[in-house]
Amino acid sequence: MLRLRMVTTRRSPWWASAWLLALACQTRPTSVPVSDPASASASDPASDPASDPASASADPPPSLQPPPPCGPTGEGFDGYAWTSPTASAVASIQLDDPELAATLSALGDHVRDAGHGLPIPLAFSLGQWSWQVPVLVATLERAGFHPRELVFVAGDDGDHAWMWRSTCDLDEMIARMESAWAVDARRTVEGVVASPSPQAPPPAFPHDVLVLPGQRLALVPAGHATAVLERFALPAPRVGLGVAPLPTAGRRLEELAPAPVRLVFVGRALLDPAAASTAHEPRSLRITAQGVDGDASLPSPPP
Repeated sequence: MLRLRMVTTRRSPWWASAWLLALACQTRPTSVPVSDPASASASDPASDPASDPASASADPPPSLQPPPPCGPTGEGFDGYAWTSPTASAVASIQLDDPELAATLSALGDHVRDAGHGLPIPLAFSLGQWSWQVPVLVATLERAGFHPRELVFVAGDDGDHAWMWRSTCDLDEMIARMESAWAVDARRTVEGVVASPSPQAPPPAFPHDVLVLPGQRLALVPAGHATAVLERFALPAPRVGLGVAPLPTAGRRLEELAPAPVRLVFVGRALLDPAAASTAHEPRSLRITAQGVDGDASLPSPPP
């Protein structure tokens, strides 16, 4: 008899989602009611932009201008061997793909259907990517980061990281993060850890920031930087004494053909009840605007 064991996960606090939604709302254009433009321009010529060429071509206030890029734009990873060897899910998101928005929408539709075969906590996370990824991109751009790729790394305990690559100068990088995100950075043996500044006005930045060797940066839930670093330091699992470690999810991801979104996961949590797969079976998905290709299943680890 198959027994399912519920796995509890630590999730980001409610205010993290509220902060992201607030940022998303700030990026949407808003309409302001005005009086009839014809009567306004007739009564006050200065109100007509055409009568003042200087005002029509004026630059936006400095506070609204995007910062210059921090280092080269369009950087990404050449491979994923660096990902946590104990990660239960690793995904690559190609931000420069013109079909990314449609792809994320297709992914959301897939995880809301019965029989998606995904661990339930992971499916819940994937269902939010259609709005979460654009908000993350806007967050990075506020500090001058313009990568072509985001990598999502998740563990069994619910901790996760959104990672990107940047060769920006370290001192400039720290200054950008502290200014744009209101975080305080400190240097450690592992790299740089930045946490929301207690002196910053609310709402607080909902992430800790990691700067790791190999030009890797990560956003993780606020207060979880230590837990994520500890997970990254764990060795790859083995199937027995003297046996080589199992291929990591990152290594398996490298085997997949290009797609706007690629995902490798292991079902070490409660699966969708209608799933055909079994727990601990490595699976891979290639997601495009046309839908989800789940046929690229990977060999199971040795028993």
